[in-house]
Amino acid sequence: MCELYATTQPAKDLLSLLSFRDITQALQPKTQLTENELQAKSLCLDLLKKDDSCIDALYLLSLLAAAQRKLERCRELLQKILSLEPENPLALYALGRVFKELDQDLEALAVLRRLTRFHSDNAEAYFLMATVLAPTSSTADCIAAYERSLTINPDHPGALLGIGHALKAVGRREEAIIAYQRCITLRPDSGEPYQSLANLKNYRFSASMMEKMQEKVDSGKLSISSEINFLFALAKAHEDRQDFVSAWQLYTAGNSKKRSLVGYDSSRRQETLGRIRTAYNKEFFTLNKNCGVHSSSPIFILGMPRSGSTLIEQILASHSKIEATGELPHLRKMVNGLNENASDKYYPENVKYLKPGDFAALGKRYLELTTPDRQQDRPHFIDKMPANFWHVGLIQ
Repeated sequence: MCELYATTQPAKDLLSLLSFRDITQALQPKTQLTENELQAKSLCLDLLKKDDSCIDALYLLSLLAAAQRKLERCRELLQKILSLEPENPLALYALGRVFKELDQDLEALAVLRRLTRFHSDNAEAYFLMATVLAPTSSTADCIAAYERSLTINPDHPGALLGIGHALKAVGRREEAIIAYQRCITLRPDSGEPYQSLANLKNYRFSASMMEKMQEKVDSGKLSISSEINFLFALAKAHEDRQDFVSAWQLYTAGNSKKRSLVGYDSSRRQETLGRIRTAYNKEFFTLNKNCGVHSSSPIFILGMPRSGSTLIEQILASHSKIEATGELPHLRKMVNGLNENASDKYYPENVKYLKPGDFAALGKRYLELTTPDRQQDRPHFIDKMPANFWHVGLIQ
């Protein structure tokens, strides 16, 4: 989906002022618009004053809105385009991407399915659809979307890596290995497929592969994320050969670099916990008693990672009326959504401004989002996302 949508010379001239060319590039982290981009925005608005149905101007403004993280405005502009041209492929793809960014997965899937009905040869549409499905329990649909993307474009590195993860999740190990190896062939400097092979646990790297990985690390030409991947993969390879000294050194180097990218601050975590306790106080629960949706369907398992949540899930799911759906991302995404239109008060402080109907809407939304994850006709399902402990007040 990297083609440019600029059919008129003025639009092409405006496009040359932007530092991005499509919705994916526009959504990359950016501090502020450049002088040229601000000029392009002004000129687009002038075009719309003359013709409010100018598709080029609407699309370029949607990219500029995305770059400014004004995602609701971006959505409005893309929907305006689709009201004029319902089959516009770039607008449909961009809208699906924006819905995904807004954590509105059901809406994203609906738009992407619409896109593939009109344009069945669009590999990126199927790839994006698969990435939306990947965190859910719809693994079969996810694999099917990756497969369709790869049928259209067999050399799509992202689809190869993604389908490798999905195949691994359903136990199709040999097929996952083939996908990861193909990804390595296409992008030899990417460390993620190497680490993905290492994470298969019983996969063993050959001496020649280990030598190539070490050459990559020593080259000094890798991105920091790829270097970390290579270090961890190499560490696992040495560990498997019982060269524990080398493995320890590589794990230490990888973790040191990884720590530099992680913004963890224990004092900040303590502060957040204090804010949560303050927000969800006795007065809050008294004022909002009996709000929300009263459903016995979800069973939440809360706690820290590696604390036994999977074992508890397996025990509960052995009951004929309970389905295991894994670690669902929906509650976290809904909490993020509470901040989307916040002006000065953010979660958890902004929960005190929610009305009884808002809590009911949130509960209904959660149940809607979990529907695709439920593959069995059972009255109860388990959400074992450990980090939901941050939101236990909202759950209650």
